[in-house]
Amino acid sequence: MCNQTEVQSFVKIQARLILLFIVFIFVFGCSTLQKTTIYDQNNSEVKKVRLEFRFAEHFPDTGLIQKTVKGRFQIVYLKDEILFSNSDVENAYIVKEYNHPTIGLTFNKKSSEKFYDVTRNNINKSIAILLDGVVISVNQIREAIPNGKSIIVGTFTEKEAKDIISGILNY
Repeated sequence: MCNQTEVQSFVKIQARLILLFIVFIFVFGCSTLQKTTIYDQNNSEVKKVRLEFRFAEHFPDTGLIQKTVKGRFQIVYLKDEILFSNSDVENAYIVKEYNHPTIGLTFNKKSSEKFYDVTRNNINKSIAILLDGVVISVNQIREAIPNGKSIIVGTFTEKEAKDIISGILNY
């Protein structure tokens, strides 16, 4: 039987291990946006932001890439194929309909047709949206989306959302 000092020591060790695990996930599970030397019309530095849409699964399988969703302890498993990327985006903008900054995307004509086909043929499957390799959100396809528009919901400030938009469009 353990005495009280041994139990307290064990609890402290467990707390430290949990803290180290959280720090490890934060440091190695999240990446920062890449810095570049592109400047906007106000001569402010623009950060390039790599955008990717990929199919996601909720269980591991051969050939899937394990990732953690930023800001959550949710693990997803991504397919290698990039469905959509920066080159598919015609416009990006802030959507004002939500209680926090949300990024709206409009795909170009060719990619809008592909987006419709992908959403129509994959009802109830999940798509992950990544920014610079970090999974920002995972959404279930509930219906076909014919208008070529998508949103990225995350925990962005308005400035971060504007920087991401600029980075997506200038990639």
